Amino acid sequence: MLRLHVKPGAGAEGIVGTDPWRGAIVVQVRARAQRGEANSAVSGVLAAAFGVRPRDVSIEHGATSREKTVRVVGVDAAMVRRIVGATR
Repeated sequence: MLRLHVKPGAGAEGIVGTDPWRGAIVVQVRARAQRGEANSAVSGVLAAAFGVRPRDVSIEHGATSREKTVRVVGVDAAMVRRIVGATR
């Protein structure tokens, strides 16, 4: 499970680092937070970053919030550290 802080309506998409105050991975998406567009974009960004299919990414909590808990099938803690660490 990953904790995310999502920034919808951004100029660029991707994992941009971590937020030490929230203890979350920060993800920016171009899509606006309306009609599930930002959630779909988050799934796409995470799938691309971790090399999985978008259907392997599921939002477990926070579908209508910027704070989300997400499950990514096939990703372990070492991979998360490597991908997120590369964004710093």
